[in-house]
Amino acid sequence: MLNIGLIGNIAAIEKQAERLKKYPDLRIQGKASAGTKDGHSEYDFSIPEYNRVELIERCDALILEDSAHVPYSLLIDAIKRNKHIFFSGYPDFTEIQCQELIKLIEEAGTVVQITNPLFYNSSVQWVVHNTSTPFYLSVEVTRPCSRFTNKVLWDILFLVTKMGQTLPKKMKIFNAEHKEKDYHFINIRNDYSDSSVLDLNLTLEEKNEKYQFRVISEKNYFDVNLITHQITGKKRAIHTKKPEIVKEYESFFKAIIKKQLPLTGISEYADVLKIVEEINGKISLPSQ
Repeated sequence: MLNIGLIGNIAAIEKQAERLKKYPDLRIQGKASAGTKDGHSEYDFSIPEYNRVELIERCDALILEDSAHVPYSLLIDAIKRNKHIFFSGYPDFTEIQCQELIKLIEEAGTVVQITNPLFYNSSVQWVVHNTSTPFYLSVEVTRPCSRFTNKVLWDILFLVTKMGQTLPKKMKIFNAEHKEKDYHFINIRNDYSDSSVLDLNLTLEEKNEKYQFRVISEKNYFDVNLITHQITGKKRAIHTKKPEIVKEYESFFKAIIKKQLPLTGISEYADVLKIVEEINGKISLPSQ
């Protein structure tokens, strides 16, 4: 039996808790939500509350909603003691901290996995599995400025790591802002060493919303609408098969049980961190 602890705003990770209940070999041991944002959830009362130190002591693995809820020194201690950690949101680590964590994780054999939401979208995952390298990935994102955060960059760049790419060989950035502030357009093009390309178009515009991409490789090309979840191939619409889809929490638990590396870990986070910092140094995005 694997004992799981939930740390953070329970309302924010309620869906994860629901998924955990489906696994017979897992038990939600408790939660540590004191001091987080208020949120209404049935789990506020149905799961025992502990302080963070006591919960970590009682559990084999932790679902952490926000890295800010646990001091870095406590995370280090938990990793050394082989407490497996799943970050359901992107943590806030520096490059130096990443290198320290990577070394500790290797020494302790602890599983530390970071969410990769686009890859675990069933439609996107199917497309990734049916795409060869090198590939051309064109992403179109249009959102109101008020709803636009750095998470968009993290989501897309984390997906690209699952498509076999790490640090780009070359990066080009184009900015265009309407003189009356009606829109702000940003193009980011990353060229990788195997000739793969990420062409990302970000448009901040109040009245429209779009989130779709096209991926082209020697196998096929696919158009994916992430709002309607529709996939269109070169000649026909695509119907994905559920058995082919890997679930994010299952990958985490299997990594623990089989003592494997997680599908998305601190090494991938460190690569994406470098790219995001370079992009943010050249453009101006709204604050989170």
